Amino acid sequence: MFKGTPIKLEIIPIGKKIFRVAEPFEYHGRAFKILVPKGWVTDLTSKPQIFFWIKKEGAHTPASIIHDWMYAKGYILSEGDIQIPISRRTADRIYNEAMKKLDVPRLRRKQIYWGIKLIGFASWNKYRHKDSNQ
Repeated sequence: MFKGTPIKLEIIPIGKKIFRVAEPFEYHGRAFKILVPKGWVTDLTSKPQIFFWIKKEGAHTPASIIHDWMYAKGYILSEGDIQIPISRRTADRIYNEAMKKLDVPRLRRKQIYWGIKLIGFASWNKYRHKDSNQ
């Protein structure tokens, strides 16, 4: 569940394909949460070019932002605010569940989900490589 009804998410463009989240927001799963802070930088919806008809912004945008957060950070939070490391597969599954909660139509959800399954490994591995060098 996304915190706040309706979801109030303002995105401020800071580059051609880069955006900054203007206000913090939360997503709550069964026994976890994701807190996206004000100022978080995202490219919104990453997708293979063959899915050219899927826009970066839409009903799926909040789910795309939490997906970017999970890929970059590699963790979610327990309800007690303890970091829980996650796999790429878990991040993708949470992304799909979040899109369902946002009532993203099934076909669109499947297109976005399979697009990220095809290309997501590059971003996931890039962030894990950064982690290992710190």
